[in-house]
Amino acid sequence: MAVVDFHRVSEGRGLFLPDPDRGLEMSEAARRLGYFGRNEVQQGVDRKIVLRLLALIASPLNLLLLIAAGISLFLQEWPDAAIVLSVLVGSTVLGGVQEYLTGNAMRRL
Repeated sequence: MAVVDFHRVSEGRGLFLPDPDRGLEMSEAARRLGYFGRNEVQQGVDRKIVLRLLALIASPLNLLLLIAAGISLFLQEWPDAAIVLSVLVGSTVLGGVQEYLTGNAMRRL
């Protein structure tokens, strides 16, 4: 497939449809179907909630918070450790809820 400089394409050129009024020819539609495949959302494997939460905790920011909480606990700075752990839990819970809602929205599509 040819490389297209999208920033140079004028609006009236009909980039994806050579003739927007008629649509694609059957041969072009068959070629694109063979090249791109069907226009369907791929169904992924639904991960378990525990694996999702572990993936959220493994993000760089959450790992940094976990290290900070560990240092605070080691130094027996209980209030600091509690604050950092509460931020970590809040971040993980909010991320999990957002991922769950996004997954539901994708399944409805």
